[in-house]
Amino acid sequence: MDPPKLSDTPNRHPGYCLSISTKLIHTLTDILTTNVSDGQDNLVLSVGSGNGLLEAHLLNHLTSVPALHSRFTVQGVEVRTSPTATPVNKYLPEQNCTTVRGTWELCTLLSTADSLLFVYPRDPGLVRRYLESRPASLRVVVWLGPRADWDVFGECFKGLDGFGNVDVVEGDDAGVAGFEMVAVVRRLG
Repeated sequence: MDPPKLSDTPNRHPGYCLSISTKLIHTLTDILTTNVSDGQDNLVLSVGSGNGLLEAHLLNHLTSVPALHSRFTVQGVEVRTSPTATPVNKYLPEQNCTTVRGTWELCTLLSTADSLLFVYPRDPGLVRRYLESRPASLRVVVWLGPRADWDVFGECFKGLDGFGNVDVVEGDDAGVAGFEMVAVVRRLG
């Protein structure tokens, strides 16, 4: 299914928590493409991708920008539903979706990820487990969600060996709603 068109104004879409916009897609593109070597393959792992709306727009944009001299793959990760349940993903191509058995299981693709996205995660423990198991290839981690949740989730990002301080961009500056934010932490060097 084709994702709904985005505008410059952050909007909520049915079945998706984050308010998204074209500005957010450009913000994420800038974040994900900083300090990337030419010709490098880059895996963006989006943990808890839900219906895949943001990830589909990001994938479409990253693969259509001619100035990018590196290849990007956006892979959504969701908890496996029962075989008879309707799949959660609606927008990401099937080959860009993977599942785990529960929120306690880490995706095996983590070992090759260059970037991690957490969009409206529910469990700080899950974020912490991904960050504790981060591979040497990981360059950047992005958390997107409500500012009200950052007090809890921000603790997960403190003291990450080899990574710098967290940069926060809020609301319209990031292309999300006024009560939302984007937090970014990058590998040093």
